[in-house]
Amino acid sequence: MLGVVVILQLSFIAGSLSARTGLRFSKDPTAYAVFKRWNAKTNGNLTFHFKTDNKNGFLVYEDDKGQCEYIYLSLADGRLRLRLKMGDCVETQTLLVGHNLADGKWHKVIVQRNYKSTTITVDSWTNSTEYKGRGRQTFGVQSDLFIGGIPLYKQFNDFSFPAIFYESIHFNR
Repeated sequence: MLGVVVILQLSFIAGSLSARTGLRFSKDPTAYAVFKRWNAKTNGNLTFHFKTDNKNGFLVYEDDKGQCEYIYLSLADGRLRLRLKMGDCVETQTLLVGHNLADGKWHKVIVQRNYKSTTITVDSWTNSTEYKGRGRQTFGVQSDLFIGGIPLYKQFNDFSFPAIFYESIHFNR
């Protein structure tokens, strides 16, 4: 989760939030929001806006309930970082996009999944990757979509990316 204050405007949950709805997180390491799973098995778009003045922080996480596949969006040194593991789970794909995103201004993020291709856009910057592994080219997430952090009552091995537990608690507190 991002320290101090991060505000997310969520537009990926059709009908459940208005365009003016926002979430505000502070330095509380136990703060998070949970939404119904983003189903991007073969294709899908996830769009949200955020603003913060912290260079590092947790934004969005979803996985296959501890098997191996996950998608994780965070801020790393003021850039948006996407980590993705899918298919045969041999390789983690990492994308960095944007710069100086910890400027207190609103930034629009779009994540697009299309079978083996994943594209991330923040404002006018775009980066993409293609799954090059063997086996299925789908993304098999089953968990809820976690925003701003994860529930601390969950077990460490409940997550496909165990470092998420550490990052949720310690990112720039």
